Amino acid sequence: MSKNLRNELLGIFFLGIGGYIGYVLSMGNNSNEIGFVGKNFYNVFFLLLGVMTYAVPFIFFLYGIVFLLNRNLKMNKVKFYSFLIFFVLLSAILVLKGVSVDGTKKDIIKELLRVGGNSHSGGLFGAFISIFLFTLFGKTGAIIFLITFTVIDVFIFANKMIKSILFSFLYPFIKIKMILKRKKEEKIANLEKIKEKKLREKEEKNIKLSREKEKKIAEKLLKRENKRKKIDKDGNISIKYEEEEILSENIENKKQFELKEEENINKFEEKEIEKEDKIKKNELKDDNWELIFNTEKKSKLTKSEIEEQVKLKTDILEQVLTEYGIEAKVINYERGPVITRYELSIPRGIRVKKIVALSDDLAMNLEAKSIRIEAPIPGKNAVGIEIPNDTAEAVYFSKTLKSKEFKKSKSPVSVILGENIVGENVIVDLRKMPHLLIAGRTGSGKSVCINSLISSIISKSSHEEVKFIMVDPKMVELMPYNGIPHLLVPVIIEPKLAALALKWAVNNMEERYRLLSKTGVRNLEGYNKLKGVEKLPYIVIVIDELADLMMVAPASIEESIARIAQKARAIGIHLVVATQRPTTDVITGTIKANLPSRISFSVASQIDSRTILDTPGAEKLLGKGDMLFLESGSPNLVRIQGAFITDEEVNKLTDYLKSKNSPEYLEEIITESTDDTDELFTKAIEIIKNEGKVSISLIQRKLKVGYARAARIVDQLEDNGIINDKREILIDV
Repeated sequence: MSKNLRNELLGIFFLGIGGYIGYVLSMGNNSNEIGFVGKNFYNVFFLLLGVMTYAVPFIFFLYGIVFLLNRNLKMNKVKFYSFLIFFVLLSAILVLKGVSVDGTKKDIIKELLRVGGNSHSGGLFGAFISIFLFTLFGKTGAIIFLITFTVIDVFIFANKMIKSILFSFLYPFIKIKMILKRKKEEKIANLEKIKEKKLREKEEKNIKLSREKEKKIAEKLLKRENKRKKIDKDGNISIKYEEEEILSENIENKKQFELKEEENINKFEEKEIEKEDKIKKNELKDDNWELIFNTEKKSKLTKSEIEEQVKLKTDILEQVLTEYGIEAKVINYERGPVITRYELSIPRGIRVKKIVALSDDLAMNLEAKSIRIEAPIPGKNAVGIEIPNDTAEAVYFSKTLKSKEFKKSKSPVSVILGENIVGENVIVDLRKMPHLLIAGRTGSGKSVCINSLISSIISKSSHEEVKFIMVDPKMVELMPYNGIPHLLVPVIIEPKLAALALKWAVNNMEERYRLLSKTGVRNLEGYNKLKGVEKLPYIVIVIDELADLMMVAPASIEESIARIAQKARAIGIHLVVATQRPTTDVITGTIKANLPSRISFSVASQIDSRTILDTPGAEKLLGKGDMLFLESGSPNLVRIQGAFITDEEVNKLTDYLKSKNSPEYLEEIITESTDDTDELFTKAIEIIKNEGKVSISLIQRKLKVGYARAARIVDQLEDNGIINDKREILIDV
């Protein structure tokens, strides 16, 4: 017998008992219709409880309704006993209320028993309690005692209810306090803005005055210089004493003004640079976005149509699960642009793996291309079943670009991903990720995601704030970005040049860390806030197909990626690595361990899903932008429908940026160094210093390199005069 059926039977039983007791109480003791049981029940219960007997049928009715509705009546032992004590205390109060205190103590006790035995009083239970309390405290004291304990008993039974009532009473006052606090903060912020504005106006005024003074001094100096120069017969320049004195005084004044002017100009230039930066940041205004990005939207379903679809899917879900012996109930749903997640409540004792195993059967009955089961939903006592919508809605990049969330994001490397399953915009900060691995098979939406990522950054940030190194071995996906001012080098298509670019990034990372160490700051944001330093841009390295690079130079590429991923977060260098072949020979353990944030689009198998996300699920995705996002530091996957941006929109955006500024390439990034010294040369010197000897086998063993490379390092040690041909150390290393 199932638990639900048992509960329904118990509910009917309790309702029947409650109905019978109610009938007995309504008919009274004088009727022959209630029978032997009814008469005895009536007499015994009225003798023990008095008028409190009328509460008994209502208690049975309550239990009956609760069990029929399949609800759990959560009542622990403390609440249960407090519930019973409440009736006993009430019975005692009723008995004491009807007692006269005249006569001896024995007479009063007889009176209490008489009143207690009366059907219109509190019964014998109440009488015994009242006798005990009356003996100790008297009538009035006993009543006060009983009322006090009755109130305490109510608090014990319904403590949550009391708390909620108190909170409801205090909430308006709390809200008023919060509003007043917010207004106070806004007032302080406005005063600070006014103060800052006045200070800026004062500085500009001082700069203007100092420039005018400097101009007047320069004019006077020029006039006097023309007058004082008198050439004598020998061709020498003679200067009169008075003019010389005036000139020296003016020169001294000029120096003072120059120093002050230089200080003011520096402040002014800093503010002007900030203004220019803000202008550059906002080069793409809404008017231009209207021209660049398509803003058309597909018609949405009406609310009634959505509810009709949801009801149909809900009925099918519950029916199919019931056929397999799982009495599940849909308690909630969350609808997104492409999928809807149904939240199922399942009975205790049912293993969630049993529902996961029914994935294919549910998909067949729902006529769905694919469904994904999240068992359980993180933070909820429910199982989530994600089912594709009958009518999918597109998520447009342009819509998210104009959203409040994206406009409010302060990071220069804010990235638009799309919308989650409840239709909320998902905008992430590349600084927090700090590196991203993207994988998915052809047609899954991987390339569109990369375009969306790059377009987000170049739309929001100027080329002085963010720079890109783009690697596109396929020579197709990233070529439209060739020539934008954000590029450090043209889009790289040769794997060997990509290896050089990554080595340059490693060296640049080390150089930036040296700058941070000298200035005593912890990250790029802190360094760029310093005065008198050249601001460093963020560098985003985008690799469109990692598999092509790993085939040419796997060791070099893997080492560079690992070093950048391990250290580059603080100094503003970020990696975005994509591949359509998520196998272990491409996404090695080292690369995977150092790229904590990952996006998986639709993949061919569960093995590929585990390679990327360490969990299955990506093989169930629908394609066309449907993704699973694993953010750094979060154990939970987030399902997102990727923002759609067309090739035409990308071309319009890049053409617009190219027309504004030209790129300034650093050729050194992809220029191979003429120095043939092995990069392990310095480490080799440290080894021979520690060991006091040198040999090819020693270098090979300590540096974990092959024989040929070890021999080449030894030759370089000899060429640099560190050792001789007999392998003797010549200098003090």
